[in-house]
Amino acid sequence: MNHSPNFSASPVVLISGYRGLARTLIERFTSINCRLSVLVRNEVAIPTLVKRFPGVFFRTGDVSSQKNCADWVEETKSRFGRIDALINNAAITGPVGKLHEIS
Repeated sequence: MNHSPNFSASPVVLISGYRGLARTLIERFTSINCRLSVLVRNEVAIPTLVKRFPGVFFRTGDVSSQKNCADWVEETKSRFGRIDALINNAAITGPVGKLHEIS
């Protein structure tokens, strides 16, 4: 019995990612014919990503910018007509240490 959700032909939004887990998600969702919109902070990576994943919409932006996110969502809705799923894959980098030592 297959318990996988049917995401075929549904836009899936990935936030900030093209390496590691995000790349695995892109590969998996494209393998089941999902339409993806991916926000990528590294503009230099986009040409390689477009070549590797030709059907995916990649946009440069940073999830820490409310304007970047709002513009990206509007452009995604304009391209696909809707957004069916959001995968928040953004990592937060900052101080590293024991919680009680970080201010």
